Amino acid sequence: TLTGENILGLTFTLKAAGEMRARVVKTCGERAEGITLSTFHSFCESLLKETKTGKLLLDTVDHWILLRRNMRRLQLDKYRRLAEPGQFLNDFIQFFSRCQDELVSNADYQRYADSLAEKLESERALLDEDTYQERLDEVERQQEIARAYRASEELLMEKSRVSFGSLITGAVELLERDAGIREMLRQRFRYILVDEFQDTNIAQLRLIELLAGSERNVIAVGDNDQAIYRFRGASFGSFQLFLERFAQWKKGQDSGRYRVTLTENYRSTPNILRVATQVISQNEVSADFPKKSLKAGKPEGEKIRIVELPSPESEAQWTAEEMERLHK
Repeated sequence: TLTGENILGLTFTLKAAGEMRARVVKTCGERAEGITLSTFHSFCESLLKETKTGKLLLDTVDHWILLRRNMRRLQLDKYRRLAEPGQFLNDFIQFFSRCQDELVSNADYQRYADSLAEKLESERALLDEDTYQERLDEVERQQEIARAYRASEELLMEKSRVSFGSLITGAVELLERDAGIREMLRQRFRYILVDEFQDTNIAQLRLIELLAGSERNVIAVGDNDQAIYRFRGASFGSFQLFLERFAQWKKGQDSGRYRVTLTENYRSTPNILRVATQVISQNEVSADFPKKSLKAGKPEGEKIRIVELPSPESEAQWTAEEMERLHK
């Protein structure tokens, strides 16, 4: 018998998760009790806590402080000479998080850095001195990043902490390693909904795959024209990977049998929708996912105004003043 406990809904922001819950409760009443509606990161944090890993989340500021207090452990040379620690440590933390989005561990990155060194050594005789020195400098940078990544993970482990970026990779590692926990979650969450699917990255997709198991009862809701988190590993390719992994679809096949196109736009006026569509029309197009024609259900609305400003600061100032004017 299907109960609320058998349903898992995952999205990207706390606000979206709250809105999902409110709509489900409004529609289903007490039948909504027990449904898990959460962000990816909150779900993984709860999972790691429930399985008694004993590790607590370390936010980005505290992660920076941990690295700053242990600079010697990072074994940095080139980066220390390039900039103040505050600058490159923030960049390091963001980069390590991006690696984790792509399921690239510190050991994987070390192998990559080693492969660059080996390739350079094998081609040494073919290179002039300037080219060799330029490539050697890059190899040394990559080795430095690899050492810092490893040291960061070791420091977190010693402190029984996990970084924000490693919440999802930690959950993926747990499910890959522990068949008992994996099966328990599969029995519990028999139906999975993923909201804003265009924003999923490799680690999140792997998490869904592990939770879904062979039954693959997954509904993904997303818009291929709105992949705004490409800098965090998300891309239009998420939809193709979804069909390949959950529906055995192959590129070039008709994807229509797996897809329901939602064309009614509830949020925007026709004027806004027309301008947005013209902008989106410049995006990369995939033959496997035809263009959508959206319809707005609201009145025409005001005409679009375009404001040109000289800098991000003046744009922020204009926006704040315009919001204040409209509010008054």
